[in-house]
Amino acid sequence: MESPHYFPALMMLSDDRHSLVEEFLLEFGIDPAAEAAPIQYLGMIPASDEAVQTSLQKCRVVTENECCSICLEEMNVNDECHKMPCNHAFHHTCILTWLRTSHVCPLCRFPLQTNKE
Repeated sequence: MESPHYFPALMMLSDDRHSLVEEFLLEFGIDPAAEAAPIQYLGMIPASDEAVQTSLQKCRVVTENECCSICLEEMNVNDECHKMPCNHAFHHTCILTWLRTSHVCPLCRFPLQTNKE
């Protein structure tokens, strides 16, 4: 079956955007070929350990058809979850992994304390 007519244009757009990002990184002395850029280069600041320990509350899923916005998997009624101060709830492992990278809620950007504060 033949590809839709717009596919080559999308591929060119994607390649152009990728090239622009590479050029931008090179201008700032960042090697785009590096396997994993340090989090600081991406502008992400992790939450402090203290903030993670004191801000997250254990809770239970009470309504059907809820999903974790980080992994996009369904959360079943009575499953344990963890709630941020903004009241958004996620799987425990998902939000812990997220907060090791970013100090803000993935849904509303509510900030937790960082080590820099």
